[in-house]
Amino acid sequence: MTKNDFLDILRDYLKGAFSELEINDILRDYEEFFLNGELQGKSDEEIIKTLGSPKSIAKELTEEMKGQGKSTSSNSELKDKVSKDAKNLWKNVKRQGKKAGNKTKEFLDSNSVINGKISSAGVKLIIVVISILLFFPALTIVMSMIASGLGLVGMSIANFIGYLGAAFLCGIDISMGVFGFFACIAWTGFIILCWILYCLVYKGLKYLVVSYISWVKTRNMYVRVKNQQETTEGNEKNTESATEKNEEVEEISVEDKAYEEKPIFTEVIDVDYKE
Repeated sequence: MTKNDFLDILRDYLKGAFSELEINDILRDYEEFFLNGELQGKSDEEIIKTLGSPKSIAKELTEEMKGQGKSTSSNSELKDKVSKDAKNLWKNVKRQGKKAGNKTKEFLDSNSVINGKISSAGVKLIIVVISILLFFPALTIVMSMIASGLGLVGMSIANFIGYLGAAFLCGIDISMGVFGFFACIAWTGFIILCWILYCLVYKGLKYLVVSYISWVKTRNMYVRVKNQQETTEGNEKNTESATEKNEEVEEISVEDKAYEEKPIFTEVIDVDYKE
């Protein structure tokens, strides 16, 4: 099993219990664990043996999440409201989004960042530039979604008032009341269709936002791993240089000591003394 297989299987086990953003955060943590292991010279199999099976990891995380009282189904209410056709449409949109997402993953991938093809400062600069370029379009879309939501709420309230007006007209003119009632039914169907489209657009935008946030966090994780690698290599170089200096000092001290301990030979001169 490779790293990608491990992460894909873990993602499948986590679906339904966690939101998409939470799943991306969990997978990012385990991807960082793999990257650190690779820098230490470990293979994917050795790292997986250390982590355990994806099923057991997902089970532990799910039990921990249940213990904290978190919701296990964040999108269940939305799924109940969306029809089968809308679900199929969303699946097609999501499939296309995943294809585009796979292409974006190739940009600033782990090999480019960690192996030094792109500097850490360059990665951060690219992220800042992209975020600035996306800010104003995103702000426009958010404002449009808020305005559309308020408009749909107003239409829903007006539709409810229309039913009351139709009921009032029935007391005055039954034909007008019936006409108003069926007109309100048609208006209700139109409003429901608008709400379905609004929910689909909201869900699609949410998916894009979550994907972009995860993309940025993953690149920051790559930068963090690279900085840790550079720090480790720097510490190793400092240790090696310090060791070499110590060895040189020891050699010099040994030479000095050997020089000091050289034997001094003296010549004995016999002198005849006359008494």
